[in-house]
Amino acid sequence: MSWRPSTSVDVARERAAMLDRIRDYFELNDVLAVDTPALSTSAVSDPNIASLRVAGIADNSTPLFLHTSPEHFMKRLLAAGKK
Repeated sequence: MSWRPSTSVDVARERAAMLDRIRDYFELNDVLAVDTPALSTSAVSDPNIASLRVAGIADNSTPLFLHTSPEHFMKRLLAAGKK
């Protein structure tokens, strides 16, 4: 396996330009881009999905869990009136 990138610079530039066009479209349509947290102080409530507890963060006094989906945080934004 080579340490070299698996894509060319031209393809990387095309991808970057495509992402810029997508971001421009959403900005023109007043859609807000958000980042949802990857870690939470509560686990997923679905009994069929196991949440992973993350250790070694900060002082380790509050357990943190890796979220399986950003849906909960997105719903909170919608409920707060964000669009």
